[in-house]
Amino acid sequence: MVRCVCVSALAFILSIPIQAAAPKSKSTASAASAEPRASAPVGGNFAREVLPNGIIVGVVHVPGAERVAVETLYKVGFMHEPAGMPQVTHLLEHLVAQGKIPGYGVGEVMQKLNATGMANAETLPSFTHYDYVAPSADLEKILAIEAGRLTNLVFDAALIKAEAAKCQQEAEVVERNPQAGMLKHAFMAMNQGWQHRARAARVRSGLETLKVEDVREFHKKFYNPRNLIVLIVGGVSVEEGMALAKKTLSPIPAGAAAPAIPVQWENTSEHLAMAWDSKVRAFCLAYTPPEKARDRLLLTLLGTVMLPKLSQHPDLQLAAHMVFTSNTTWPVGALPFFIYAVPKTNISLLKMQQMIIERIEVPDAKLPSGPDMQQLRLALAELVTRPNYSIDLIRQQASTFGRQMNMETSKAVDVVLANIALQLALREVLLDGITAADLNELGRMTAEEIESVFAKATQLPKQTLNILLPEDRQ
Repeated sequence: MVRCVCVSALAFILSIPIQAAAPKSKSTASAASAEPRASAPVGGNFAREVLPNGIIVGVVHVPGAERVAVETLYKVGFMHEPAGMPQVTHLLEHLVAQGKIPGYGVGEVMQKLNATGMANAETLPSFTHYDYVAPSADLEKILAIEAGRLTNLVFDAALIKAEAAKCQQEAEVVERNPQAGMLKHAFMAMNQGWQHRARAARVRSGLETLKVEDVREFHKKFYNPRNLIVLIVGGVSVEEGMALAKKTLSPIPAGAAAPAIPVQWENTSEHLAMAWDSKVRAFCLAYTPPEKARDRLLLTLLGTVMLPKLSQHPDLQLAAHMVFTSNTTWPVGALPFFIYAVPKTNISLLKMQQMIIERIEVPDAKLPSGPDMQQLRLALAELVTRPNYSIDLIRQQASTFGRQMNMETSKAVDVVLANIALQLALREVLLDGITAADLNELGRMTAEEIESVFAKATQLPKQTLNILLPEDRQ
């Protein structure tokens, strides 16, 4: 579904610090002194537990808040789609949001949740997330809805046809905006090539032909407790929030975890040219995800630092509608480390490729500068800082955001709460497989050591050059 918050606004909200703290020295080792995946005991303003069935639950109490945000994140996205089913995760997001569950008919869940608060969803390459904000008294109702979506979701061919049409309408809207670059749809298509060796993919049509049983099987495989992260933020005590989560979600049977790296990169071609049913020409330089979770996290953070440098580079701005890289919402793991670009009409794909590679290979792009190192240290510190939000901070950020987006402050508070919950769920994704020792090593790394990891990860033959061309230009 279309997010209610635009990309620039989401970036603004995700910049809100977990707490106002900066590293005291050049090393972040002190900030990484605790095992980030360990459970945090119930009490105070934060608790984290892994339920027996595998669901990760975090609860953050915000004293003075009257509403609660719930973020449910499933570790399934475009990179997990089966052969011949590009965009099925996006379709499934629609079906989960609009399907029947006990006590609710088709479309009623979203309608009723939006009547008293906010409900939304988004699908990305590595995960799908659902956002809810409601009066604190409705927390148990929201958790029960999520349990129903896991265990008793009902949809049929008619609903698939209706929601497939909406997905395709969204693709048409995105395609009309050159700056959007058909980014998500490009990765749906490229995954069909990377994972299934396809040489063509349709992302604007075909969903309506999917069999109900195939979509149900996909839902059953990935929408299970071992792939679920739940974050609760706002006007609920950690004791009550955790108790309600356990009561509602613990009885759900465990399933199989999604693979951290779903693509067998050793079997992929070094050069991939694909036809797709879009008018957009695109180029993607991709590198195999490193085996070490520590190095995948480092490349993710480096991509976040690299993104504004590339997207704001004068030469690239003249040549490309958009340039995009790995970052904390498109992390390395299920995804490769990548640079994606959509050239303007007068620029060839070969020229775009040369410009991107030149920018990566120049020394000042490879060796992190002083400001780059500071950004990396701050990002690492944020990943391990205990959540500590005040209602005053949230209202202050909501006031600024509301003015920026011409939004009522009360609605802006809901958006801030929802995106704080999303930020904390993303932290769980980024820290998956990361140990305290990994974080200590990252905190002590010099610029030269970081450049060495980057150089090793981007050396040939692990590089793949990916081209997407309209079907009529193949």
